[in-house]
Amino acid sequence: MEVVLAIAGKVGEYTVAPIGRQLGYLFCYRSNLNELRKKAKMLEEAKESVQHLVDAARNNGEEIERGVLNWLGRVDETSLQVKNFQGDARHARAGSPKWIDTASTPAGYMAFESRAKILNEIMEALKNPDINMIGVYGLGGVGKTTLVKDVARKAQEDKLFDAVAMSVVAQKVEVNKIQKEIAEMLGMKLDEESEIVRASRLHDRLKQEKNVLMILDDLWVGVDLSKIGIPFGIKHKGCKLLLTSRDQEVLTNKIDVKKPFFLGVLPEEEAWELFKQMAGLENLKENSEFMSTTTEVAKKCAGLPIAIVTVGRALRNKSLSEWRDALLQMKRPTSRNSNRMQEVVDSSIKLSFDNLESEELKNIFLLCTMQMDYDIFFTDLLKYSVGLGLFTGIYTIKEARDRLNTLISKLKATCLLLDSYSSDFFTMHDVVRDAAISIASNLQHAFVVRYEKGNEWPEKEQLRICTAISLIKSDIGGLPEGMDCPSLKFFHLDNKESNSFPTPDSFFQGMRGLKVELPKIETLKLSSINSHKIWQDQPSAASYWVQNLTSFIVEDCRNLKHLFSYSVAETLVKLKHLEICYFHMIEEIILTEGRISNSTLPHSHEALFPNLEALVISYMDNLKTIWSVDHVSPNSFGKLKSLNINYCKKLLSIVPSYMLRKLQNLETIKVGNCGSLNEIVRIDGGDEDHGEVHTRLKILSLDG
Repeated sequence: MEVVLAIAGKVGEYTVAPIGRQLGYLFCYRSNLNELRKKAKMLEEAKESVQHLVDAARNNGEEIERGVLNWLGRVDETSLQVKNFQGDARHARAGSPKWIDTASTPAGYMAFESRAKILNEIMEALKNPDINMIGVYGLGGVGKTTLVKDVARKAQEDKLFDAVAMSVVAQKVEVNKIQKEIAEMLGMKLDEESEIVRASRLHDRLKQEKNVLMILDDLWVGVDLSKIGIPFGIKHKGCKLLLTSRDQEVLTNKIDVKKPFFLGVLPEEEAWELFKQMAGLENLKENSEFMSTTTEVAKKCAGLPIAIVTVGRALRNKSLSEWRDALLQMKRPTSRNSNRMQEVVDSSIKLSFDNLESEELKNIFLLCTMQMDYDIFFTDLLKYSVGLGLFTGIYTIKEARDRLNTLISKLKATCLLLDSYSSDFFTMHDVVRDAAISIASNLQHAFVVRYEKGNEWPEKEQLRICTAISLIKSDIGGLPEGMDCPSLKFFHLDNKESNSFPTPDSFFQGMRGLKVELPKIETLKLSSINSHKIWQDQPSAASYWVQNLTSFIVEDCRNLKHLFSYSVAETLVKLKHLEICYFHMIEEIILTEGRISNSTLPHSHEALFPNLEALVISYMDNLKTIWSVDHVSPNSFGKLKSLNINYCKKLLSIVPSYMLRKLQNLETIKVGNCGSLNEIVRIDGGDEDHGEVHTRLKILSLDG
């Protein structure tokens, strides 16, 4: 038994006491937890050896010393403690970086020690009465927005402020948008049109709060707080600002943040842990080819959270060959005039795009890029996707809405789309958007320009293969005098911020010698066109492309006096969705003066909008009548199902008697805030067609 006691003494000295100390040193998480595993294993091996000797001694009829039995008991107790400790959810990821509470952390971004450190530093700065402006800067996609949202959450939990509000500023400072987002978070409505009045109301509302935190995210230039309505400094010492930007100089030179915090990419260990979680590699075996390949892919993400999350989720549950192919793609990013990081991110986003499960998903994702301003309006995307025929097996708007909701949910799950400030909107990370524009350019020959100056139109050869054009608040020198685009299917022009954008009076055809060929275009949206006419009142036979339009949206064209001539209206034979809004001069939609039939043209059908299913008219200050014509062919408007009229101050009637028989398929009428309205439906003896009038009307909604 001397041998047994010697072994027990040595093992007890070497394993039990150190393990007890390890359980007490939880703050030294990495080295201690690894050491705990190692020594727990040694202890079990020592116990097994001692137990064999004890069993042999008993078999020989020898008495076992009390010290040996006590030691075995202590080993069992210690082993149980280790087992319980390792089974605790707080330590389930032993060997990983230290976590803070991840329950409320946005999906796909874990609270690592590097992030917890800067979070705590910002919280301490917020508590400091001498600091009223805090800035965070770092690369796009590094997690600045996620960080400040976590700050907002923690500030509310700790009750540091009476109110917390946030707005994403982005590249173009839109005061109206910022005011609206802040007001909504404060439970306030801002209906005034005047920017100064809104600023004054918001200023007074914020002054009511003793302590308030305002977060302005993604600054590209300086902002005038007084124009927004944010009281600051001596005007409101209880108001603190938290700002983020990609550019340190924006914070220090243009806004006067004294000492902004830098948020870098994730350290290698944290990046690997996040990647393992996103890719489902927590139980990956070491020293394998799979391990080697996945590690290389993770390193190619360069510690950038947006790349780690998108690549990891795209490769989750994929085979080794798919991982190897992904690594090859990331080693050979598409050439662009950008830095190495941008190339890595682009290749990462392209990889996620390539792994989308269907063409529907890919097309919807790219369509978001085409029409995206800061946020994407669900209803707009629905109209465009239906107009372009992107859905298969869909026959009603309700079915299309459900399908689109499903697709958006899937894109959000891959982090290619993100939630926005309202459930009606969603958005896209700017790094993802930039990569998506590159993808659309390569795959669909799309021409997308956002908030840029000095751009030029593509060469004529490129325009001929272009399938989509999207110009969003960009100075590109106006429309060219010759647009030969036989493959174009989608055209989006939003020029609201520039009144100097030169647009021909007849848009595509108004200038002498202008030849426009757009035979495949199906969806057209025009916004803020500085023109008196969109097209010629008498279209020529060369304008046959118009008859392929299925969706037409036109808004905020302040100089237009009418939208269609009778002749042009006759050519829109395939149009299913028509939306007209924000016009101040238009009195009638279809011009009847000088009416001439198109019967000599090959695409003339005489009936007006024979396939139109949905008509939306809103914010038309001078509109007096919708239909304009009292003698139209029987098939005109025959398939119209939904009529939505809002904020038409001078409109007197919705459905006159002469239109009753033509609108027998109408199912929904929604009218709101039309102050001069006398009647919805007029039935009188003047109707030239006698007899009963049948209707399918199911919904009649009146508001205001």
